[in-house]
Amino acid sequence: MILAGLAHPSTTVQAALLHGLSGIEASISSVVLSAVVALASSDSASVWASASRLLRTACCRDPAVMEVVFGSGGALAGDQSVQRVRALELFAMLAAESDDAFERCASAGHLDAIAAASRDSDVLIRLNGLEIVGKMCQSQRCYRWVVEQGLVAEMIQVNCLIDIQSLHETPY
Repeated sequence: MILAGLAHPSTTVQAALLHGLSGIEASISSVVLSAVVALASSDSASVWASASRLLRTACCRDPAVMEVVFGSGGALAGDQSVQRVRALELFAMLAAESDDAFERCASAGHLDAIAAASRDSDVLIRLNGLEIVGKMCQSQRCYRWVVEQGLVAEMIQVNCLIDIQSLHETPY
């Protein structure tokens, strides 16, 4: 019944079921968790938010859940840029939660993918990547990683170049 609801074509049904699963994360089977992982890159913002919240909470309560999440890395990748960005945002949130999740994200290449997104030639992906990096900075371990990657220095440099260019373009 739960799997059928998670696979339902209506995103309203999926989001409602995900919301209903909140609070009982510890008793959710790995099969259901795998279905939730698949929804963590949904095109629907509400489904993605509910699935991500459920997975973050479940990972914090039970480290074994991380096996399901990180074992399903391909399911989170998606074919579209929106799905990839949402997967990266979930991994960033997980990395901020614990040292174990941070190390798993780093070793799986998810943190490198976040850094690459923040440097992408596609402006929308770059902006989303920078937003994800900003959210990561709420965690001390992630902030250190962002600084070590040179992302803060790059953002300052780009911002300074934009300010200098705008001075030259302003007619007086």
